[in-house]
Amino acid sequence: MVRHRLGFCFYLASGLLAAVLLLARQALPFSWLGSISLVPASFAVVILQASGSRLRQAGINALGFCLGLAWGGCRFWGWERQEPPTPGVPVQAVSAYQGFLSEDSTAAASGQTFYRLSLREVYSRGLGVTVRARGRVELRIPQGPKLFQGQAVRVEGALIPFPRGLGAPLICFAGAQQLCARGFSSPLLEWRAAIRRRLDLRLARLERPAGGLLAALLAGDRGGITAEAMEGFRLSGSLHVLALSGLHLGILFSGCSLLLGLLPLRGLRFPLVALLMLSYLFLVGSRPSLLRAVIMLLAGGLAELLDRDREPLNILALSGLLILFLDPPEVFSLSFQLSYLALLGILFIGGPLGRAFRPFLPGFLRAPLALSLGAQIATAPLQAMSFGVLYPAGVLAAVPIVALVTGYIWTGLAYLACGALELGWGEEACAWMLSHLYRLLLSFLNAFSRFPVLRPGTAALPWVLLAALVLPLLALQRRRSPA
Repeated sequence: MVRHRLGFCFYLASGLLAAVLLLARQALPFSWLGSISLVPASFAVVILQASGSRLRQAGINALGFCLGLAWGGCRFWGWERQEPPTPGVPVQAVSAYQGFLSEDSTAAASGQTFYRLSLREVYSRGLGVTVRARGRVELRIPQGPKLFQGQAVRVEGALIPFPRGLGAPLICFAGAQQLCARGFSSPLLEWRAAIRRRLDLRLARLERPAGGLLAALLAGDRGGITAEAMEGFRLSGSLHVLALSGLHLGILFSGCSLLLGLLPLRGLRFPLVALLMLSYLFLVGSRPSLLRAVIMLLAGGLAELLDRDREPLNILALSGLLILFLDPPEVFSLSFQLSYLALLGILFIGGPLGRAFRPFLPGFLRAPLALSLGAQIATAPLQAMSFGVLYPAGVLAAVPIVALVTGYIWTGLAYLACGALELGWGEEACAWMLSHLYRLLLSFLNAFSRFPVLRPGTAALPWVLLAALVLPLLALQRRRSPA
């Protein structure tokens, strides 16, 4: 029997979030959190011995919260200690360093290429020494070469200390005299890079505007998107469509499920879909929004197979715990925060709004409008604080833009399949369709980009108040409604 209630993972994630908030506020040293959480944890253990099922469940939930608090204190303790990234050599004396790329390089519209390195060694020409180092480095090079995750890199240049905030790299690099790639950290990552190069060559055969957008939607590479299209996505409030997330995974999942539905053995469908989704995640990289979507998809599918609890908040909390276990500072990144706020808005606001719109709108309009409005309301305060501007047009733009993006991705996958099967006529037909879909998409972006925007201040205040008041009320209503 399927149950819907908040479980251990939710309270564990809540405790971790509370620990992070204490760190951000600097209200309590993290080294104290482990000992302080032992007090309520002892009471939780006592409650677990009670005879009533509700008391035992309360004890389990309290224990999960305390464990999350303690885990946060231990996991983020290193951020409080401020250990030097280059022991034995001052950062200002570094003249060269090397490490491995933690993710694929990304090209910006400004012409800069961004690299993120996991630091391994630094060299000081003045001191004449080479020492082992640790930490993360952000590297920016004008028109730099495209490199891939796991690639060993040596940089001739200086390291510039960066004013460190929560979640920021330990050190930041502002420029380089020379960058040299030196193989890969593992054969598996080298094989992945070879596949990505083949994919890039295949996409390069398309016309630049259409091929650049397809590369962004399938692989997250925005380097080929024109400035006009990027501005259209931004001003229409649709820039999130370019970030690989649950939208893209859902499109791929629906297509794979449709094809695998032809298999006679139903028990093989979910394992095959899970394998395909994990392969896609490995190929394009574990971005927070995409990793969250994959974890939730796999957890939800496994829960359905085992007839277990499929409460969305529990699955969402589980995905957050796994991401923070792999990379704790990710909790401070804007992409992580926006991704989870958007999904909370979809769960708590989008569902009730969809039921409220039922008498007035048909289904094909009701669902995308309600979900888009829920995500916009939940993320509006953070966007206003981070970017200083809000784009309300994104609520209406979601209906045609998401539909066109769905068709664009499916046509792009058909183009790649025809290329792999050496079907020239199929490739040409898909390329023709992609070029027309691109023009149609660009016309919608230009139309919605003419909508007015909201600037921070009095204009943004109603959005903040609406999100602060409506979200808890709808959450409470949802919890009281029968499953």
